[in-house]
Amino acid sequence: MIEKQCSYTHRVKLALKLKGVEYEYIEEDLSNKSSSLLLYNPIHKKVPVLVHNENPVAESVIILQYVDEAWTGGHQILPEASTHPYERAVIRFWSHFVDDKLGPSVGAVFQSVGEEQKAAVEQVHNYLKLLEDELENGFFKGRRFFGGEKIGLLDIVLGCGSYWLWVFEEVAGVKLVDSGTFPKFESWLRDFEEQEEVKETIPATDKLLEYAKGLRQMILMTVALSVKLFGSWASSYTHRVKLALKLKGVEYEYVEEDLSNKSSSLLLYSPIHKKVPVLVHNENQVAESVIILQYVDETWTCGHQILPESSTHSYERSLIRFWCHFVDDKLGPSVGAVFQSIGEEQKAAVEQVHNYLKLLEDELQNGFFKGRRFLGGEKIGLLDIVLGCGSYWLWVFEEVAGVKLVDSGTFPRFESWLRDFEDQMEAKETIPPTDKLLEYAKGLRQMILSQVKA
Repeated sequence: MIEKQCSYTHRVKLALKLKGVEYEYIEEDLSNKSSSLLLYNPIHKKVPVLVHNENPVAESVIILQYVDEAWTGGHQILPEASTHPYERAVIRFWSHFVDDKLGPSVGAVFQSVGEEQKAAVEQVHNYLKLLEDELENGFFKGRRFFGGEKIGLLDIVLGCGSYWLWVFEEVAGVKLVDSGTFPKFESWLRDFEEQEEVKETIPATDKLLEYAKGLRQMILMTVALSVKLFGSWASSYTHRVKLALKLKGVEYEYVEEDLSNKSSSLLLYSPIHKKVPVLVHNENQVAESVIILQYVDETWTCGHQILPESSTHSYERSLIRFWCHFVDDKLGPSVGAVFQSIGEEQKAAVEQVHNYLKLLEDELQNGFFKGRRFLGGEKIGLLDIVLGCGSYWLWVFEEVAGVKLVDSGTFPRFESWLRDFEDQMEAKETIPPTDKLLEYAKGLRQMILSQVKA
């Protein structure tokens, strides 16, 4: 009784194939286990279960030993007990290592995200190092397979599962086996996978990928239940966080806030500023958009990197934070002042915006970020997100307030960077349509003018 994508099941199928044993196969739906499975495996209620002459045998490694002892002819899975008791003990030890250490750590990589996943990847590497050392210096040194010249019990136990390494790498977006890092293990695995019986047992890679992608999506949806973003559709600060989460591939629940009538949840999670955005992750709230962006990068470490590594790029990180502060403390408020004023006050605000854009243009031309496509390098980084999610208001405010903030050709590097930023698919999917922003800004501007006249 087996389940088609179960590596434990594949172990038994391969052993029976190597032995030339004919058998009846029963596919189990593990979400709706049959009465037969529950009858034959009442303790664990899991597959695989081998039933031979109405005697049930459960647990894959136990089944493999039973198969070898019940069908003694043909391919030998374990060496003779009378002449190789120590080798059999070593095989059983490493089989237990696979099931108790390596296997669960690989599963943890697939089932986790962020720092938890990063720790799981490191654990897999540590276990693979132990295995590599055993192949290089231990009992199995110099052997083609753990079983000698033919596949043995440990080959079956380790091999029927190792193919998930490549599948999980692709689906979970991590690197578990860098080429050349574990050469003996890689060589053994290639040899194992080339065996005809193995090819006939293990499902096709595309089938495994399809299965794993569906399962991974379910896991991410579960994780998403613990990530909630409180925001406002027109808030550029909210757009920053949305874009960062999109770049990271993090699923989340979005809660739209009416800022004229703030919810009790927002006031609970942001009692100091009472503003959006607020990110709530596992009931821990994080406020202030730039702080949230750094939290997102440090929590979900795989995939798109928003900030460079702290250990090797500390100065760059400090510059990025400096210019983020410049955007929020200088440039942003000056653009807001243009929108909220009229007459001489507005004229002075426009001049201030130009002065700040000149500083930014000079930084792009002669400063640390000179020659880069984005401020983060070849990909959008934290400063791109902070500056980009807001710069689109320049064009909106120009039209609504009747001013000119960016004359064509005056700030060529800034304009080129902004066009490139706005052309990124993730940015297009995050920033609201211009006509919607215009409609919103016109209504807001009208309210401001009414107050000024009053």
